[in-house]
Amino acid sequence: MFFQHLLLVVFCLMGRSLACAANTDRSSLLALKAHITSDPHNLLMKNWTTQTSFCNWVGITCDPLNCRVTGLNISNMQLVGTIPPEIGNLSSLISLDMNENSFYGPIPASLFNLSSIQVITLRGNALSSELPTDMCKHSLHNLKLLRISFTKLYGEIPSSLGLCSSIEVLSLYNNSLVGEVPKQIGNLTLLTQLYLGFNSLTGDIPKEISHLHMLNSLWMETNKFTGPLQPEIGNLTFLRELILYNNNLTGNIPKEIGHLNSLETLSMASTGHRELIPKEIGNMTALRHIYLDNNALNGAIPHEIGLLNNLLTLSIDSNKLAGPLPTTLFNMSSVQYISLSHNKLSGTLPREIGNMKELQELYLINNTLTGVIPEEIGRLDKLVALYMNDNKLIGPLPRVFKMKSLTALSLNKNALTGIILGELFTANIKSIDLSDNHFQGSIPPAIGRSLNLTYLNLANNNLSGSIPSTICKLRFLEFLDLSNNHLQGPLPKCIRELSKSLQILHLKCLNLSRNILNGQIPSSIGNVKGLESLDLSSNRLNGEIPRQLTMLNFLSKLNLSVNDLVGEIPQSGWFGKFDNSSFIGNLGLCGFPLTKKCKQVIRSPPPEREDSNFEDEFG
Repeated sequence: MFFQHLLLVVFCLMGRSLACAANTDRSSLLALKAHITSDPHNLLMKNWTTQTSFCNWVGITCDPLNCRVTGLNISNMQLVGTIPPEIGNLSSLISLDMNENSFYGPIPASLFNLSSIQVITLRGNALSSELPTDMCKHSLHNLKLLRISFTKLYGEIPSSLGLCSSIEVLSLYNNSLVGEVPKQIGNLTLLTQLYLGFNSLTGDIPKEISHLHMLNSLWMETNKFTGPLQPEIGNLTFLRELILYNNNLTGNIPKEIGHLNSLETLSMASTGHRELIPKEIGNMTALRHIYLDNNALNGAIPHEIGLLNNLLTLSIDSNKLAGPLPTTLFNMSSVQYISLSHNKLSGTLPREIGNMKELQELYLINNTLTGVIPEEIGRLDKLVALYMNDNKLIGPLPRVFKMKSLTALSLNKNALTGIILGELFTANIKSIDLSDNHFQGSIPPAIGRSLNLTYLNLANNNLSGSIPSTICKLRFLEFLDLSNNHLQGPLPKCIRELSKSLQILHLKCLNLSRNILNGQIPSSIGNVKGLESLDLSSNRLNGEIPRQLTMLNFLSKLNLSVNDLVGEIPQSGWFGKFDNSSFIGNLGLCGFPLTKKCKQVIRSPPPEREDSNFEDEFG
């Protein structure tokens, strides 16, 4: 009987204890609700009430055995408020998710004292706080995921974080953290993902990170890290993402990086690295994306890079790379994007470029490439953007041109010759820049096929003939520059239709200067309401300046100089802001802002009739 009574007492005490704990959980949740100042969907205001068990409240998960709160998920509810310290009384809490709300103020220290917690994620709030200096010393030993990113954390990363030995994912991304990354972070040997990017962290990237053998994602971009990238980085053989761009690192890229044979993304743009690209990069056969832009890398592109058969993106622009393009580079049949602009690359484009059947974008701007454009490039039917301006390319355009997907073509500032092919003007093309070359012949009438064209620049060539009337079909055109050619004749008869079609779509720049155009300026240009720049200078245009041009309220640049225009310069509208340079060289023009005054015509009164008095008297 004694033992039965004792057992009954124990059960009663346990029941009271569980009831007390449950009441504590309810009070803690109600305290959180009381600190919420905005609940636009009334998710908590209507649901978190004392009329129902808190285990049935939205976002709450309870242990079915003891009715203790184990999960709190109120993410993406657009809640506004603060987090009360009572949150730390949820002593059985395993998972806390408050992502993507507008909580502000400090993170209560009691949250970091929960011994059972495994997941803390507070991403995308306005929380402003420091991490406790003693975090992980007495609790958080079961913590597996800590995500406090896109908030307003400040201060330093505490070295005690290295005691959270169970942590697998650590994200303090996009905050205002300062100071050095503690060396103790190397103790987190179960870590698979580390996100510290977009802070103001300084000092070296600690070599102790190389102890994190399970790591597959390392993001430390846009900080103020200095010093070299240590060779020990090669120990992270499970690493799939290495994101270090926008830092102040020194020295070269260590050759040991070639040991990262699981790496898929290497992003080290604007890191300050110098010297050569290590040839060991060819060992990283899992690579899909390489970003090494805006550094001081020099020497030749290693031919071993052509061994990366899984590569999709290669971006090494704005460096000091020199020498020819390796032919192996163009054997990568899977690559989709190549940018090697703003280097010192030389030599010719190899014919092997035609092997890149998946290539969609090619940027070789501002190098010293020579020779002709190989015919094989015209067979890249998936190519969307081709930019090879500012080189020394010569010869005609490829005769075979099957790039039906092309939307942007830029070959300006070369020494290309021959005619402009009508095949360039496909239905998909939106931008063509062939300016500053030596093209001859006429503008092909096929230009009218490119109904989506918004940008066309053929300036500074040797084009002749008249402007084709099919140009009026380009309803979406915003920029048209045909200046400094040998175009002649009047503006197309369809200029009225051109201006009306562009009235809605806002042609912004029209430059036909330095040609041999004649005839009058059509008044219908005044219908192009969005026009900002109009240059018709150095032609043989005659007649008066149409007063409709004064209705172009957005016009900021006007040049009608060196023509055969006559009459008075219109004085209404915006014309008063243009100076002499817009009108000089027209001997027949007069009026402000020119010094030449317009002659006033004095009209004689009509002669009186002999019977005028008779009409005055008898009306």
